[in-house]
Order: sequence, then C-alpha cells, then structure tokens
Amino acid sequence: MKNQEKPPALTIYYDGSCPLCQREIAFYRRNPASHTLAWVDVSQPAVLGAGLDCAQAMARFHVRTADGQLFDGAAAFSQLWRRLPGWRLLGWVLAMPPISWLGEGLYRIFFFFFYRMQGWACRSRWCGDHRWCFTPVSKVPCVFLLENTPCLQRLNSTFPNI
Repeated sequence: MKNQEKPPALTIYYDGSCPLCQREIAFYRRNPASHTLAWVDVSQPAVLGAGLDCAQAMARFHVRTADGQLFDGAAAFSQLWRRLPGWRLLGWVLAMPPISWLGEGLYRIFFFFFYRMQGWACRSRWCGDHRWCFTPVSKVPCVFLLENTPCLQRLNSTFPNI
C-alpha cells in the first residue's frame, strides 16, 4: 500500500490578480503555521474542486477544509484565522452568532465599496496602465483587465456585457 498524501488542513482560494488580496495573503503566508495550508490563486488556471467555480472564487473569498467543506466570506476568514497562531481567538469569536452575522455584513459592505473604488480609479485613469483595475459585472466583480486566463475566458463568456 502506498503512502497517501495527507490533504492540507485548509485550502485557501484567493484572487492573485488583486493587489489588496496579494498583500493580505502574503501577510498570512508569513505566519509559521501557513505551511500546513494550501494556497490557490484563482486568477490562474487551477482545479477548484466540487462546488466552486471560477466566477464564485473570484467574487468572494473561499476556503475548503480537509474534509471537503467549503466556506466563503466572513466564515472563510473565520476558518483561516482559527488555523493561524495569533489569530485563533478572533477566528473562534467570528464563528459565533451574532458576531458571525455582523462579520458577514461587514464583509459585504467592505467589498461593495472596494470594487466601486477600484472602478472609480480605472475610470479616472488614476491607476495608469490598469494593472489593478476591476470592473463590477452584475454581482460578480471579478474581471482583471490585463490577464486573459482560461478562468477569465470562461467568466467573459458567462458575462458577455463587460
């Protein structure tokens, strides 16, 4: 019998084309416990697993536990933080209602304004060569203007009015 590789404690799906996301993930990856986690940049071609497609992964932060459970939004942050020393208490607190409800509400409010600020920067030419511009499309604000990965090609075919 061959040794089977143990699945990661948590798989983190993040948008590597987003500068804010890149910085946040780099911060978490500096944590000593991050080596037990798997990091998947969804702006690059990747296998995302059951229940998660590219558009979903680009629109919200997702994580998958070793047993296959998928979490998104504030619940995903709670799962991630529970596995990182220095963040565990906050992760457990964020998992408890009504704090979990408040966390999800704040997550939605933050991203509502975050994508609009990025759209404003692109329209005003503030970002110059559009390296970090995103365009909100319907409820899937996830189109990176420079990259044309297979994931984004599928997204563009799903939302042709970009």
